[in-house]
Formats: sequence, C-alpha cells, structure tokens
Amino acid sequence: MWLGCEPSAHATYFEDAPLAMRSPAPAKSLRLSPVPAATSYDSGWSLSVLVQGASIYALNETYELDYYRMDYGLLLEFSPNERWQLSLGHTLGRSDDAHLDQLSLTFHDLFGIGQNGRDQVPKHRFMSRFPEYGLAQDDFSSRTLSRQTELGVGFRWWQRERHQMSSRVTVQYHQGPTLWRGGGRWDQALQWDYGYHTQRHRFNAMAALSHSGAQRVLAAPVRPYQWHLALGYRFQWHPRHSMELQYLVSQGGLKRAAELSKSTHEIALAYRFRYQRLCWQLGVLQNSVHADNSADVAFQTALRYLF
Repeated sequence: MWLGCEPSAHATYFEDAPLAMRSPAPAKSLRLSPVPAATSYDSGWSLSVLVQGASIYALNETYELDYYRMDYGLLLEFSPNERWQLSLGHTLGRSDDAHLDQLSLTFHDLFGIGQNGRDQVPKHRFMSRFPEYGLAQDDFSSRTLSRQTELGVGFRWWQRERHQMSSRVTVQYHQGPTLWRGGGRWDQALQWDYGYHTQRHRFNAMAALSHSGAQRVLAAPVRPYQWHLALGYRFQWHPRHSMELQYLVSQGGLKRAAELSKSTHEIALAYRFRYQRLCWQLGVLQNSVHADNSADVAFQTALRYLF
C-alpha cells in the first residue's frame, strides 16, 4: 500500500491508507519489508504509480556502499466491499543516476543532521564493497538491482466507533542479479494494523513479521525472520490537504554484517493533496539512530486514481 485517498468529497477524510514509503535501506530493499496498510477500504478499483529516489551512503571498517537507488512502482488494488482488499504490485529497482548527493548534503545541513563523511568523498559514485563476503562492484550505474512482484490480501476484522483493526498477508517474488540477492526468491509477511481518527487527526500503528527465502543479500548471510513496528500521525487541516509523520523500525536483516545487522530506524514526512478521485503524495524519508544501514535521504512522489 503506497497511497490513500477518498473517492469523493462525501467520503470520510480519514478512511484512507497511512503513509507507506518503502525502505531504500540496502538490505531491506532487497527483501519484503512491510509498510503500514489501511484499516478500511473504498469499494472498487484503484491504480497507483510511484517514483522514489534514494542516496545510499554507508561507510565503516567492514563495508562501503555509495550509490543511488531508484524505484519505479505500479500498484493495482481491488476492494469487493469495505472489509476485503486484494492488491497486486510490481516495483523495479535500478541504480539510475538521480544526482541526489548535493540535495542530500543540503537537506542534512538545513536540518542540522551530520553528514557522516558524505561531504568528504566524490559525488555520484556507484560502488559496493564488502570484502569479508567477497562483494566488490564499481561503476554499476543504470543497472537493475531488483524486480519485485507482490500480492497482498487485507481484511478489516474489527471496527468500533473511531477504532479499526485489520490484517494483511503478503507474498513477494524477487528477480534480479544474484550478486545482490542469492537463494530463494519468495518472501512472505503477516501484519496487523490499527487506526484511530478524530475530525482532524488520525493515528495508526503496525506490527509485522516477515520471512525471506534468500540465503544471502549483499553477499552477507540473511536473518530469515524480521519484526517490524510503525507509528504514524496525520493532520488534516483541509479536505484536500494533509501532512503525515511516520516512524518505522525493523530488525536488522543480515547476520554478522556490522550496522546492517542492527535495527533500521526511519522517519518519513509527507504532504498529500486530493482532488476528486485523484491523490498526489510527496514524501521524504530520513535514516536515524544507525547511520550506516539505510539511505542518507530518500524522496518519493506518488499518484493514485480511484476508478
């Protein structure tokens, strides 16, 4: 689930999906990583498109990663009624040159965030080195990093006044270079989502458990099971305009891989605009706590249309 909106001006403004930006973290982006999902559904079909760009920079004594990751996604959703939802999505991840390094440096300076050495190396590099596990790749601009096809089934099983709860089962099939991901291609996840809303405010929470069939990601051994938690808040100051803040933490996806084995903490902020059956979202995601296991910064734009 990437983007939520209302089918008409008469719909409840808060019966839509929470902010859900896919993690661009080097290890998480190569396996199924659940994101918060809706707790109620609009009957009918919807189509979403997204583009997300991230500047990856991670440097320590064990590995060095410095590249851009661009994700291009399509998501088709169908709700036969207000309790069930089916979704089919495909995301193509590429190492296209997004020229985000200067924007990342400026963003960090603007908000007083440390550069972690990013300002001391050349811009626009494409390199991934993990000597302990034999990974050494340079100049891989404009290459495919992953292809992910995802099928999800959501069910809202409880609602009481302003409270809602739903569950979602997701399976994901991975294609892509074996240098980045080796072993089984199927991942699965089970998640629980809770939503609470008032006239202008909405709160949401997610708890999820995922399993990956991969044996190695970035040439390092994979932790097969991961837990994921999320908290979100949305403020709707106008029927067409809202802002949302999301905090997502996930267990480290790799074993014996320095900070890539530690939990990933990511903060996302997004603005949404709705006009009739169309929704547009612009978001930014920032890594926190552990500097060398997620992207410096990521930007996303997404568009959703309800048929």
